[in-house]
Amino acid sequence: MITMKEIARRVGVSRQAVSAVFNDSSNCRVSPATRERILAVARELNYVSNSAARSLKGAATKTIGIIGPLLDFGVTAAVNMEITKMLLQRGYNMLYNECKFRGCGEIDGLLQLLARGVDGVIFIQYYDLEKIRQVKQTVPYVFLGDDGRADLASDIRVDLEHGGYLATRHLLDHGHRKVSLMVVLPQERGHLRSVGWQKAHQEAGVSVDDDDILVLHQYGGHVDAMLAELKRREVTAVFTSNDYIGAKLIKVLPQHGIQVPQDIAVVGADGRTFAEYVSPSLATILSPVCSRAELTVQLLMERIERKELHSAPAGHLIRPRFYPGESCGCAARPIDRMFRINTFSTIEKDAMVNFGVDVLADSGEEV
Repeated sequence: MITMKEIARRVGVSRQAVSAVFNDSSNCRVSPATRERILAVARELNYVSNSAARSLKGAATKTIGIIGPLLDFGVTAAVNMEITKMLLQRGYNMLYNECKFRGCGEIDGLLQLLARGVDGVIFIQYYDLEKIRQVKQTVPYVFLGDDGRADLASDIRVDLEHGGYLATRHLLDHGHRKVSLMVVLPQERGHLRSVGWQKAHQEAGVSVDDDDILVLHQYGGHVDAMLAELKRREVTAVFTSNDYIGAKLIKVLPQHGIQVPQDIAVVGADGRTFAEYVSPSLATILSPVCSRAELTVQLLMERIERKELHSAPAGHLIRPRFYPGESCGCAARPIDRMFRINTFSTIEKDAMVNFGVDVLADSGEEV
């Protein structure tokens, strides 16, 4: 069995240095270069700590590892919070590894979690399956993928393609001949939401291509350049890739004499709480939080109970819902509730926790 002592010998450092790296100690004085050598040797040898080995023999640690962009403040953070709450209710503790902002890959994060003897690992949104398979799997995994890549295998994800389809079809049903898609970066052209955007146009017998996608990065983020493109293309409806873009757009347009929705209708995506507070209220696509978290925890518990490794992707696809607002041309929704318990980042959690209302069931819109 490979030990930390053996890794230390191969790298030429002390066992204490190896232990500090695996435990991610705040007092660790190991240089970044040495840390990378230690982790590289651990990957090469498929190192698993004694505590992890003990957990495989039946001594559960009641600890779950979570790897992902955990410092994100959007829908991903809401899903992570819900997963955490559900695991705590089942008597589990969590160990988190933030890979996106720390600059370490999911492999290093996985090795650190396995070294601490977790009973299972949840990967959220960003991961490379080929790299993960380089590490000997000793505990069950669940993959929660929602970064919009069509080629990303996952156990559970929201049907982002259908969300793009719903938003576009709704605007076409309002009488618009064509809907422009607005994104931030060029690579978002291949996002699953854009696939749904294209599908809705195809069903309506309308041809769209990359020229119908407004990429804000290409205009340097400048409003004047964006407005010139909207005018040149004679845009009357825009589907934005997230609610931040949508909310800012319906603030910017009237400042330049363009009324929403009379001149240009707008629909956002993700179901952020502020969509209800901007004026006019922003129509959006609700991206379910609670059902994703429930499925994730349920699937992981089943795999832990069965000691199931190397599972085929479960393929759960969760349908989003359209949530109307004034920005698309729908009637205004009067705000008759403030807050009763707390404030939340998504419309779904706000309504459910404060007033017990399931907006995913009560939106009144076809799924």
